[in-house]
Amino acid sequence: MRLIEYGQFTRVTRETISDLVVIDKNNLSLTCISSALAGYCSEFRVSAYKTASEWKQAALYSAESIVLLCVTDQREPANLVADIQSVASGVRIIVVSHVTTTTTILAALGNGARGYIPDNASLDVVVGAIRLVRAGGIFVPADSLMRSCEQAQPDKPVQLTKRQLAIIERLRKGESNKIIADKLDMKVNTVKVHVRNIMQKIKARNRTEIAYLTNHLFEEA
Repeated sequence: MRLIEYGQFTRVTRETISDLVVIDKNNLSLTCISSALAGYCSEFRVSAYKTASEWKQAALYSAESIVLLCVTDQREPANLVADIQSVASGVRIIVVSHVTTTTTILAALGNGARGYIPDNASLDVVVGAIRLVRAGGIFVPADSLMRSCEQAQPDKPVQLTKRQLAIIERLRKGESNKIIADKLDMKVNTVKVHVRNIMQKIKARNRTEIAYLTNHLFEEA
């Protein structure tokens, strides 16, 4: 395991530093990526591991961490996301992979990933995605999402209730059903029902597509 500490050399306070975990079974890419990220953004304490199990056993394990999962072989990203969730439930996972088909991306998101980055993306894009996920958002390649939504786009305008619009607004911020329920004074199960109804109305297959397909409703907000 290689740990890269850098927070003490910046003005970032301890309270603002988040844990960023890089997982990659390839030693060379693991070292290169973690070193680049450690030197690029001072708000993260970067650590690097070959497997999720190795990270879980480390003293620096935290359920609040952001995990950058680099898939450099033919393994299925969605399965690896599920494996990490099984040993570290609740962590925010961002996949980096050479496979960028819509089906693969949506499968990874469906298993709990909060972001998906092509392996040919620039360091700026990677850092931007990590910061977006840290803030509660979801990052996916725009072209892949556009391809996914071309067939999901409704043929005609749909009617959404004020309650559904309020839920969509919260959902677009990356909030969980529980947080949405607390803020809108609803039961979690009620929120789930509304989300399912919204998906059916606008022909979305997941929360990410809900956010994309409702962009036009919040452009002036």
